[in-house]
Amino acid sequence: MDLNKYLNNAAPSEQQYSKEDYAAMKKTEREAVWAQVDARMGEVLADAPALQEFLNFISQCRNSLPNQLLLSGQNADITEARTFQQWKDAGRHIRTGEEGYTAIVGQVYENNGRKASGYNIGKVFDITQTRGRPIPATPRSRRPRRRAERLKPTSRAAARPQPASVRSSAATSRARFLRFLSPR
Repeated sequence: MDLNKYLNNAAPSEQQYSKEDYAAMKKTEREAVWAQVDARMGEVLADAPALQEFLNFISQCRNSLPNQLLLSGQNADITEARTFQQWKDAGRHIRTGEEGYTAIVGQVYENNGRKASGYNIGKVFDITQTRGRPIPATPRSRRPRRRAERLKPTSRAAARPQPASVRSSAATSRARFLRFLSPR
């Protein structure tokens, strides 16, 4: 039951869209955002100072390239942009009155019982627009350690290469291969 009609300050009801109208509206919204990405790329590549400014922005804001293009065009001081839910999961809350920045937001959904991923156009907020628990600093370098660094031998015996023993004859290997090919 809608009680808004009985209140003095009745809130206007949201417009209801048909499925086709809603899909067309979302498609238009996505096309407009991708047009913004293309336009921003043209601006960035237009001259050396603009490219340098964008490269400086990339170094401080970790997002996908299209989002970096979108966000740099909206506010060049963004350092860490996340969705409302991502900030909530991190223990931070959006300050009252803050408006988000338009970005391409990934989503996971279920389609006919299978998980799938896609994207939607949504709002993200910078860390300066939030309050709450401090976020631990993430290391700048994500270079995986080399195999030699991970596997340090504990003794000289472990450092010596050991020959591998193979106990399979040609007939056994052929039989396994034929079993692999046979229908089950």
